[in-house]
Amino acid sequence: MISTSIMATNPDIPDAHVLRGWYDSVGANQNFTAYSGPGGGAAMFNRAEIRTIDDIKANMQIAEKAEMFSCRGTILHIKGDNPAYPACPNQSCKKKVIDTGEGWHCEKCEKTWEKPEYRCATRNPGSGTLLTPS
Repeated sequence: MISTSIMATNPDIPDAHVLRGWYDSVGANQNFTAYSGPGGGAAMFNRAEIRTIDDIKANMQIAEKAEMFSCRGTILHIKGDNPAYPACPNQSCKKKVIDTGEGWHCEKCEKTWEKPEYRCATRNPGSGTLLTPS
């Protein structure tokens, strides 16, 4: 997920109901084997093109328009104690909201909402993080 991604727990959509029904009736009792076949994601890119975020930042041109690139990443760790936080549902805000007992208050928007939108707590990758151009 990226910083603009939205994660919903038990969303009220048809696909989620189908998946939950399968899991509750069959999936919870299944045994799964991890796939460890040859190739995997390594076949999808040329290792000679791997760059770090620092490399990309150093080579960016100063221009009037933004430079865009795509990258791939692997989640190595999800915080066990608090992987998501309650956020303002206003699409232009998305800041953390506070439960007042009468609703969820956003200090930036100065509004109180009936319920928050939960968002993943993420950190920007640091120095040495590898990226592949796509």
